[in-house]
Amino acid sequence: MYFQKLFAFSTILIAAAANISAQEPAPAPGQVGSSLTRGFSAFIISEPRFPETDVHNRKNKFHDLVNDHGLRPTLATFVRQVPKDADSPTVQLLKKQDELAVKHARSRLGTYSVFLTLTNEYRKDETRDAKKTELETFANGLGAKLLTVGLASATITPDGAAAPVVPPEVQAIGFGPEDDIVVLLYNDFRIRHRWVFRSEGSTADDLAAIEKAVADLLKN
Repeated sequence: MYFQKLFAFSTILIAAAANISAQEPAPAPGQVGSSLTRGFSAFIISEPRFPETDVHNRKNKFHDLVNDHGLRPTLATFVRQVPKDADSPTVQLLKKQDELAVKHARSRLGTYSVFLTLTNEYRKDETRDAKKTELETFANGLGAKLLTVGLASATITPDGAAAPVVPPEVQAIGFGPEDDIVVLLYNDFRIRHRWVFRSEGSTADDLAAIEKAVADLLKN
């Protein structure tokens, strides 16, 4: 009788836990615990991982950076504007990102940064050449060893539409209209950590938190 009651009680607990779990809302796209359900294609401005003659070097071509890194742990940044100051917090963030890629190269930590400075699809943005040149100059000055830098748009205006919309890949990373910088640390396409910064950028404490989160993820 005791074991029958214990079994019945355990069954109730399991059913209750399952019911609570079923009622928990799924995390919004781009938030911690959510999965990246689609790729992110960007026009590649800088690709220091491979020699320019290597077939894997996608400089001056479109490339899906999410699927490039696959299931590997990846630290990605999405930035709204190219910084003008070489000592800006955004520059320090990207340098830290590249530093971590070098430090954890054996663990195959992936890194990339996408600048969402276009206001339409690349083929339709009349400012694309100027923005491409601006980002090229910035990337050359950054001097990254492993950090891929790409160019994309935060909004697009579909053919025949009158108003701009947020493309699905931008929605998938949770990059909102109020965001200036979004940093995602993910593994197996699941977002483990997320940081959001305004235009003034990250602090030294923020960079230390990102470095610790990367180290902790790679331990597991």
